[in-house]
Amino acid sequence: MKPASERQFIRTLHLILSIPIVGYIYGPVASIPRAARFARWVAMPVVVLTGFWLWLKPRLLRWLRRRHWGGTREMLLSLTALFSLMSSAATAQSPVLRVGDAFPYFSTRAVMGKPIVLPEAASGKAALVIFTFGRAAGKDGQTWNLRLAKDFENPVPNYTIIVAESVPKMFQGRALSGVKSGMPQEMQNRAVLQLQDEQKWRTILGVKDDQRAYVLLLGPDGHIAWRNASAFSQSDYTLVRSQLMLH
Repeated sequence: MKPASERQFIRTLHLILSIPIVGYIYGPVASIPRAARFARWVAMPVVVLTGFWLWLKPRLLRWLRRRHWGGTREMLLSLTALFSLMSSAATAQSPVLRVGDAFPYFSTRAVMGKPIVLPEAASGKAALVIFTFGRAAGKDGQTWNLRLAKDFENPVPNYTIIVAESVPKMFQGRALSGVKSGMPQEMQNRAVLQLQDEQKWRTILGVKDDQRAYVLLLGPDGHIAWRNASAFSQSDYTLVRSQLMLH
């Protein structure tokens, strides 16, 4: 590719990729998981690294020529170095949700059929979202729910997401019946049996231990204000309860 054509191609690429990047910073892209992942791990690294390529290419080629590398071999080595840098930048980006991140847009239905859209369902209040990935984690999540039900006369915005995609289809109906029979009806309106996207949630929650629940405290703005690092503890619960009482 001629240098002028290469520069024009990269500039056009920058203009195209700037759209999701601007949307991520100023628009709703950050709350759409797939779009946010593309902006963070594809668009941004490509724009940065191709920009460096335009800036440093002459120096890199001169450095290679001094070592008697030329022609096709020179170009192949240059491209290999560029793509290695792009791959390293992409893998360095952590997909795990952290404190301060926006909770991704999540539209689903509760086990009783009621539509739930998070984080909008919290209606500008602090909310607790509890994810479980197995029976043992379900007990941990139940501990959180029972303590909240005991300490708050009026139900607080707490949502339980029971991720069960790995359950065989023939047993999913039985799993749904088990969820309904194991919790009060009022709580069923905020409980979800999630039968898809298990790997996505495992990735963005950084799941390493199926024995515990993964708990996120969302602020009124839908951003993560706190997340647990272990199974239920009194100190964690005291902190969460104080935040829920403030809102």
